[in-house]
Amino acid sequence: MSLSSTSQSYGQNETLISSIRNIIKDYPCQSILKEFLQNADDAGASRFHVIIDGRSHPTKALLCDEMKAWQGPAILIFNNAMFKTTDFDSLMQIRVGGKQGDDTKIGKHGLGFNSCYHFTDVPSFISGDSIAFLDPQEKFLPRRHGVTQRGIIGPFPKNGIGGYSEKDQLVPYEGIEGIDFLSTFQGTLFRIPLRKQPSDISDSIFTTDQIFELFTSLKSTISSQFLFLRSIETIEISHIPKEKAPNQLNPLYKAIITGLTENLRNQRKCVMNNKIQAFQMDIEQIENHKIVQKDSWIIATGAQPNPEDSQLNKYSERYRLRILGGIASLHKSSKNDNNRNDIGLGANFPYFKMKSKSDNTFNECQSAIGLEATFASRETKSCKKKTKSDNIFNECQSFVGLGAIFANHEIKSCKKINKSDYISKEYQSIIGFEASFANHEKKSSKQKSKSDNIFNEFQSDIGLESNFANREKKSCQKKSLSVNIFNEYRSDFIGRLYSFLSLPDTTSLPFHLNGTWAQGSDRGRLLMEKDNSPDIDRQKLNWNRHILLDFLPKLYCKLIKKAIELKERENGEGIESNEYREKIHPISKFWPFPIQNNSKYVIEFGFKVLEFIIQKEDLFAGSIENRVNSLFELLSSEQIVQLRNFLKIAWAEIATPNFKSLVCYFPIWKVLSNPLDENSKSVPLKPATCGYILERNIKQYQIKTSNIYLDALGRLNRLILTELNVPKRTIYEYTFEDVEFPKEYDSSYLDFLKDILKDNRIVQNLKDRRCFPNSITKELKKISDLYDNSNLVFRTVFGGESSVFLHPEFSKYIRILSTIGFKNKINLEIFRMCADKVNYLYKNISSLNLESIEGIPFIPITKNLGNPYNLHYKHPQALDCLNNVILPAYREVAWSKMPLIADDVIPPQQVLEKYPSFGKPGISIVISHLRFLYSVLRNDKVWKKNWTDVFRNNIYEVYKWLDVECSSNEGLDLSEYICSEPLFLNYNRNQDPFNLENWVTSADLILNSEYVHPDLARYPTMLKSAGAREIRRPNVQINVRNHDQSRHNQSTLFKFLFDQTPSLNDVNFIVNGHNIKASRYILAASSEIFRQKFISEETSPINPVTITIGDIEPNSMHILLRYLYGQNIDEAIQNRLSLNDNVDLSFEPNTDESQDLVLYKDLLKLSDDYKLDHLKELIELRLSRLVRMSNVDVMKRFAEISNASQLNEYCQHFNRENSGVKT
Repeated sequence: MSLSSTSQSYGQNETLISSIRNIIKDYPCQSILKEFLQNADDAGASRFHVIIDGRSHPTKALLCDEMKAWQGPAILIFNNAMFKTTDFDSLMQIRVGGKQGDDTKIGKHGLGFNSCYHFTDVPSFISGDSIAFLDPQEKFLPRRHGVTQRGIIGPFPKNGIGGYSEKDQLVPYEGIEGIDFLSTFQGTLFRIPLRKQPSDISDSIFTTDQIFELFTSLKSTISSQFLFLRSIETIEISHIPKEKAPNQLNPLYKAIITGLTENLRNQRKCVMNNKIQAFQMDIEQIENHKIVQKDSWIIATGAQPNPEDSQLNKYSERYRLRILGGIASLHKSSKNDNNRNDIGLGANFPYFKMKSKSDNTFNECQSAIGLEATFASRETKSCKKKTKSDNIFNECQSFVGLGAIFANHEIKSCKKINKSDYISKEYQSIIGFEASFANHEKKSSKQKSKSDNIFNEFQSDIGLESNFANREKKSCQKKSLSVNIFNEYRSDFIGRLYSFLSLPDTTSLPFHLNGTWAQGSDRGRLLMEKDNSPDIDRQKLNWNRHILLDFLPKLYCKLIKKAIELKERENGEGIESNEYREKIHPISKFWPFPIQNNSKYVIEFGFKVLEFIIQKEDLFAGSIENRVNSLFELLSSEQIVQLRNFLKIAWAEIATPNFKSLVCYFPIWKVLSNPLDENSKSVPLKPATCGYILERNIKQYQIKTSNIYLDALGRLNRLILTELNVPKRTIYEYTFEDVEFPKEYDSSYLDFLKDILKDNRIVQNLKDRRCFPNSITKELKKISDLYDNSNLVFRTVFGGESSVFLHPEFSKYIRILSTIGFKNKINLEIFRMCADKVNYLYKNISSLNLESIEGIPFIPITKNLGNPYNLHYKHPQALDCLNNVILPAYREVAWSKMPLIADDVIPPQQVLEKYPSFGKPGISIVISHLRFLYSVLRNDKVWKKNWTDVFRNNIYEVYKWLDVECSSNEGLDLSEYICSEPLFLNYNRNQDPFNLENWVTSADLILNSEYVHPDLARYPTMLKSAGAREIRRPNVQINVRNHDQSRHNQSTLFKFLFDQTPSLNDVNFIVNGHNIKASRYILAASSEIFRQKFISEETSPINPVTITIGDIEPNSMHILLRYLYGQNIDEAIQNRLSLNDNVDLSFEPNTDESQDLVLYKDLLKLSDDYKLDHLKELIELRLSRLVRMSNVDVMKRFAEISNASQLNEYCQHFNRENSGVKT
């Protein structure tokens, strides 16, 4: 028995369905436009048309019943190139591709067509005379000899489809792009019917609305799809609604290259080695048959032989790669809003002004990465590639927000430029760096830490715009305008990498980079960044970096030359407006560095471009130094600062000897400025060839020589300047040869002196210089003339504050300074001198100038204040200064903050009269003591238990003292010392001064109101100075005329006695159910209203009169009648006995304001009803005394109703006087 006879077939296999499923995981659904577009371009098509077909077609005459599911809506994709025989074959070769042998073709992987399986299971196409249907699942096409088929292809009928047995299968194509089934079709039309049910290929199901939305989202960047294609000249997107005929297309949008000439067509297609061409390409976007946008691009393309490196050569042969590439920059763009025909190219980028920055950026990201949010959730199951795309989307989103971050960064003196249009590149080069680089493909924690350090170092460069805005004395207006245009452009344009069509990689450059990159079949992110990982594909990395760093810089120079040529031509023809003419050079406009810190390879590219520009004489002539100067003349100060930052990022990769020889001429380095010279802050940046660096970083001071010192602050700055061979000078040389020592010190000198004192050699040579500061004056002294202030003996002899003491900021240098003469120790002779001086001061205090000795600690202080003060009165020293003690008279207002002078050494009266402020605490001390009472003693258990009265007395003594001070000093403002602190004892809940609820802020107090307790209200001047509000009574007088009601009644009664008219009988008032009787004679005598009522025809002179009164209290009516009978109103209110002896309504006097208010309102109403003017005036006066903030508005309305004009006026004035007071 042998192995061959017993073994069976066995081997690895990938099914077609599994292969397709894996492919579309790498291709987002949005990639369908690009994939079919690149296939059309490779086929040589000039026209590309996508039709969203919403129709459903007949299902009777089909290839088989299973095909009914695919007669519905579809995506139709047309190009005007016919398939060749090899094209039919290559379409079937998945993962191999039919273009492998042609190194000029875009697509080589044989995968792009398969992107259609996101949407369908049965794609089909017509090209030339053939029609084909594909069915990878072998479920829908008819069987052949009983065997399922993955696809079929054959000729279509040439005599129409009317008599064709399977005519319904062809109906979807008829009428589309001229298909009539009568002749050969001059093009290729793909039909991608939309899947209705999940399948083994994909779970994704799309509606025509979703497809419509998908292609609408790609509209914003449709123009950029032309840039590096060679044949496509027109791209159209149309729609057929489900109810329309085939020839009734609704155009959605269209993009077309305009001004095409044979020369331009040849330049687009040219792939000749060592030939670089630059050309202008204009693209129009059309909607609704009107031009809505015009873009003008400058494009440089070229090719060169494969590299001489043997490894790269083998790699290129193995993968059929060739060095091809291009650069495209947006020269101009304009947009016609609202379909107005005002598209003009006169201004730089008006389109970007009109368009939302965030929308533009988002759409750009959508088109390149395929991340339109609407479709993100419709992808087939979650997979790694999808997650990767999502991450890319998030990165793009983080970039979109840059405009908002920098929109308010101003340029000083910038004219004609809106602040919101300006974005600081200087900040753009700093902010976001850590996120961009700290973890950028770094696996070593050491490398990550290095990146973090670089980020911290770069922070020092922020804020340099003002330093260099006037660089080399150019016009600020011109410079700002130039910078603004550049930033406006850069902030809207997102440069990215292309492999003929856009890739996910963004560069943030002001142009796109195209190349035949070594990439995966999924067209994912490129391998560009150097990495020490052993798993990295070195050959792929080296190939991509060769194209980026050795080939594309040449194309950049060609592009810039073309841009300059166009600029000069437009200036000459007057196309550019005068405002923008020559304001910005193409090199500054298309600066080869990213707008924000991007991947290092992008920065390396920028420096390779600079190296190429400077070494060649294509753009600038003269010596290397002259070329560098000519280049930097064209740049803004911010671009130069950004360049320095990028140099530090990429130094390890770019620091070749050849490059160093160029960088040393770059004027990018800050100069150490003279801190005393404001003009030195605007010193232009200098090259490394013009100055020195110090051996270490120190604080600077003014120098007397012409030497220039470059700023080497930061590890990378010092490293680069050292490697550029900048000469070093020692700190010793700088100090004694360059620095100009002052006669008086300033803060900058102190910083400088501290720095140099770290060097012992320098310290020894400062011994005889007058260069050391004292603690009082600005004068500099020799170190041998200065003493240690921390020594008690020295302080006693010279006073606590004296010019003989070393400046306190130099206390940590005492040890080293003592080696050159500084006095920090005492001896017997000095001690005796101190004792003699203290004795002299005691005996001669009245004859001495108090100001000259007030800082000397020679005054004995009280050590014991007794209980309870001793619990917190702690002063261990025996002696203190005059300016730090208080007299015993001020004990209660400051004992916690200052010691009391001993009773037996209180100065005589003549001294106190000569110096009235002696021993008197200041306002801040007293306020501080009040805080102590509130925060410490209020919470002290011993004081709470035993010393309440003493505590309360301390508080009121402080208030009393402050009130006196405020009264004698009108300019004193206590609110400057007390800020919203509850330092005022205002009894509320109880009489406990320790209760926190009884302490309030000045803002809680309103003088002349119930809100201030009487004990606290005794200090109004203090309270007002602290910020308490005040209720102010208006200066309005309510007049009360002289009137004697009794005499009036008596005289009237006599008249009635002799009156011959019928006699007046009693009147019965019914008031809220109470009967109150009165004499009609008295009433008639008191009020004209009553008299008229009683003598009217309706009233019988004999029968009693009944009067009903509502809404009035009976007591109020009783008081009114007493008044009418002649009683004084005050007596009537106090004595409320009824006029009738049998009714007793007496009661105790009432102190409740609310009841008085009801009574007065009743009387005011009655006085108005019966025209009792004098009574009304009396009641108005009483009601005015009851006006409060809480009732003034109600009182005013009642006055208006009751015609009480004087009360109404009072309320109005009350409101005006207290308009700023809210309770």
